[in-house]
Amino acid sequence: MPRNPSQKDHIDKPLTSAGGEATTQHPTSDTLSALLDARADEMGVPPRAVCAGRNIADDRRLTKPASARYNGAMAARSLEIGPAGIRAARNIEILRTERGLPQRELAARVTALGRPMSNTMLSRIERAQRRCDIDDLVAIAQALHVPVPALLRGPATT
Repeated sequence: MPRNPSQKDHIDKPLTSAGGEATTQHPTSDTLSALLDARADEMGVPPRAVCAGRNIADDRRLTKPASARYNGAMAARSLEIGPAGIRAARNIEILRTERGLPQRELAARVTALGRPMSNTMLSRIERAQRRCDIDDLVAIAQALHVPVPALLRGPATT
């Protein structure tokens, strides 16, 4: 988006100290605030509006500490997968290969059953690099035409 020529003059103009000479030093926050206020006055806009078109005093990213900036995302869970998860992962791979299904086809079947799954997700589940929640497990069992407990059973004992 092209800039307004009158704005370009203000944007490209170097910051100047209070005495009017060009400054080469990194300004302190107080000096920077004064310079920005002076630039805003030159441009005829409200103070502090020259920084990316917003009032930097109201910018939450600058006024709140990092610990207060919770964005709603949950903390990462441990990836450690227990013995039942590892058994299920191995059984899914064994049953899939016994039926001659590529991962892409099994993932498509699971998706068709209403549980969206990519072949990458399935691969990570089979390698025990991704947790398989109970809804995924039920959908995979349905797609493989086996009961859910078949995916949780350990090796057959004689």
